Formats: sequence, structure tokens, C-alpha cells
Amino acid sequence: IWLMLDSMIGDVAKDDEARSGSPREGLFGAAKSFMFKLAVAAASLGGAFALGISGFEERVEPTQDVQLNLRVTYIGLQALGVIVAMAAVAMFPITRRQAAENEAIIEERDPRRTSSTTRDLSCYWAALTSGDPKSEHVSVAPTERSSRATRLL
Repeated sequence: IWLMLDSMIGDVAKDDEARSGSPREGLFGAAKSFMFKLAVAAASLGGAFALGISGFEERVEPTQDVQLNLRVTYIGLQALGVIVAMAAVAMFPITRRQAAENEAIIEERDPRRTSSTTRDLSCYWAALTSGDPKSEHVSVAPTERSSRATRLL
């Protein structure tokens, strides 16, 4: 989840910019940072909660039952967290098509905001995922920068 979060935040920021016309990436970065701090606090409280309900006592050798309770509780809490995270990812409302449309809207407003590399990669991805080898995205004219890079290789 943490791996996908930065990409998803980028998609959300682009979607917001396409809708509002105002780039607010910093706001979304700050919100992500705040949510991360809340997640760390919740994990700490969850760990303390797991110790409490498992029967763990400080300075006492844990019995087999306490050890089993700790394992089940910690594994259960982690599994629950993964299930919730997977559900959140599955319900993510921005599709690849919508992300490409957002990029086009932003570029239409200000062509300097989207790099030629982003456009080339977006078209390449669209061609790969469309399943149509004659897709309009397949015959993307190389940009001056990419043709210079090709000559250098």
C-alpha cells in the first residue's frame, strides 16, 4: 500500500487540478504526511491494545496461552489492516482513462505543465492497454528531445 500511495496521491492531485484549475500538490502532500502520522499513532495504540487483551503482564514470563494470544492478535490486526487497505485500493475512483483525461485537461490549460516524456509514456501505455495494434496512440510522433536521445544511443 505504501508503495502505491504516492502514485495514487499524484493521481488525486492531478484530478483536483483538472477540476479546480489550481495546482495544489503541496496540500495533498501535507495531508498524506498528516495521515501517516495518524497511522503511526494508531499502530502504536493497536500494539498496546493487543498486549492488553492478550493477557501479557510486564516482568512476568508469558505462558503458552499468552504467546498464542499475542500471535493471533498481532496477525489478526495486520490482516485486518491489509484487507482494509486492499478495499481502499479497489475502490479508488480514478481510472487510467480518467488520469489521461486529467493530464490532457491540464496540458490544454498550460502546455508547460506536462512534459513531452509524460505524453509519450501516456500514449505508449494507452497503446499497450487498448489491445488494438492500430490504435491512434501507437503512432506517436517522437518529440525532438526523444529523437535526440535516440541519436545519442
